Amino acid sequence: MQKILIVSILLTFSLNVIANVNFNADDELKELGIIGQDFEYIDLELATEFFKTGSEEAASSFPYKSNDVVEIVSAFMTPYYSSVTIRPLLEQSEEEEKEMIDFMRTEESLQEWCKELFKFNYMMVNDHQVELFYINKVGEEFGLVMLNNKTCR
Repeated sequence: MQKILIVSILLTFSLNVIANVNFNADDELKELGIIGQDFEYIDLELATEFFKTGSEEAASSFPYKSNDVVEIVSAFMTPYYSSVTIRPLLEQSEEEEKEMIDFMRTEESLQEWCKELFKFNYMMVNDHQVELFYINKVGEEFGLVMLNNKTCR
């Protein structure tokens, strides 16, 4: 049951945070003159403005109930760091919640997070980090996983 729940969260998360499955951040950033052909930032000021504007526009849609499984509470990006906070919506016992959190931190789950949230070349080349936060059923927020060059292969 827990693995099915995790897969649902991952699928929902990936389909909703990266709303357009055909969107390629590398191509968009190149077209805007933010990164070069080698994916390195060539205009950090423009990159900062691009991510700031995108984060501000996205903020008005949070919290976002993706489906009956998960709600995205907040998300923002800078050229070198992204943060996403989620809150599961299903009623779970403390034991079930702990089991789910433990599974979301496994190497297997970490690589799934990497495939969905750390998939663009500019992230790897520029040492970008993506931090995923979790709000438990009593409202406590804590870091769930950190995606970066070391954790994503």
